[in-house]
Amino acid sequence: MQDEKVWKEARLVITKVEDILKQIKLLKKNGKSEQILKICEQTFQEHSRFFSDLNCFVVNLLDCAMDSCIGLQLWEKALAYGLRTLAAYFMFYPKYHPCTGIQLYRIGKIYLL
Repeated sequence: MQDEKVWKEARLVITKVEDILKQIKLLKKNGKSEQILKICEQTFQEHSRFFSDLNCFVVNLLDCAMDSCIGLQLWEKALAYGLRTLAAYFMFYPKYHPCTGIQLYRIGKIYLL
């Protein structure tokens, strides 16, 4: 009985996060970096008990938050979000995958600022 309740709640959260990612995609088209960052931070706070930083939804949200911070020139926040993605990039992609290289490049470039 308890497990069923937890699974229902988890499915609801996953659906909500998927909808949030769709909303962020629309906001990206309109260049609304402040709103994207606000939505990402709110989502992290509300759903951190369900997802770890290795979850694909969280990685996607972290990338969106990092992009928004870069657009707003919030370098320290962008760096923090970028660093949180690294464990997932190294886990999901092979050793010399271009996506991992690009993420490392972006983080390194922020370090230089």
